[in-house]
Amino acid sequence: MKRNKIAALAIASMLVLSGCSSTTSKTVDGKSALASVNGEYIFADDIYDGIISSASGAQTLYQVILQEIVKKECPATEDMKTEADVMISTIKQNYSGKEDTLKTQLKNMGYSDLDEYKDAYMTYLQYSEFMNQYIESHFDEIFEDYYNLTSPRIVSHILVKMADPDNPTEEEAAKLKEVQDLLALGKSFEETAKEYSDDGSASSGGSLGVCDNKTNFVEAFKTKMLEMNEGEVSEPVKSEYGYHIIKIDSTDKETIKEQLSASDSALKDWSSDTFYDQYLEYIVFNSYNVQYGDETIEKAVTDYVKSALEQRETSRQG
Repeated sequence: MKRNKIAALAIASMLVLSGCSSTTSKTVDGKSALASVNGEYIFADDIYDGIISSASGAQTLYQVILQEIVKKECPATEDMKTEADVMISTIKQNYSGKEDTLKTQLKNMGYSDLDEYKDAYMTYLQYSEFMNQYIESHFDEIFEDYYNLTSPRIVSHILVKMADPDNPTEEEAAKLKEVQDLLALGKSFEETAKEYSDDGSASSGGSLGVCDNKTNFVEAFKTKMLEMNEGEVSEPVKSEYGYHIIKIDSTDKETIKEQLSASDSALKDWSSDTFYDQYLEYIVFNSYNVQYGDETIEKAVTDYVKSALEQRETSRQG
């Protein structure tokens, strides 16, 4: 990736304490005094240093610099603007006649009005594009890391829903047995899923695509799935939804890579809580050559990013 020079001093100074250099502040012993309490002055430099040295201050500086990188790399497009306009229009329609409720909900989310919410959504869209571009341009490297960490496999299943899986009705139990018998007689898993599965994946032959140890499945399903080998079909696995029959279609590395690279896959869904590497953002940040005009700011931000990446390594060792 092209390494870009980002001037950070102006950004950080504006964010942290633009008021510290106010011409209305009082000068005492050559320092800018913002206020006094019982004759003791509160100096701008002291507040500035305190904010910079705090964890929250360093995080804020990092986020502002990252946001400026995102704006330069992924400026807002007409498609993004259209998506944001549609979203706002939908919200207005949904809250027609309930404007007070909308105001309350926006306030609870930290927004003063829909315009501010729209701006935040636009920033999110730009950030999404920024991260996706990095993933696509570094796909081989990221996939290798993903494959080694998450035990991915291509999975299909058949779900026989039950109101109470511990006490199935005769009809439910008969359906499950019929599915098992058909598979035992050699009927294809795909066709059986299309005809019998009660899951939304039935139309695609029960296919769930590439799944891994981060996929948001019920624990019993995930545990069994990760124990199985390619080509295996499980005995019925009970969950709160009923009984699942699981098939591992492939664990082949190249097959999985091809499917992931050709789809809007979990590997590209960086914003999801189940994305395999929650620290990827910091690696992306470090791929840019940020030039700082202030050593204190530079140390605060670089230490913050270093700490995050150390947490990444610690999490992988556990």
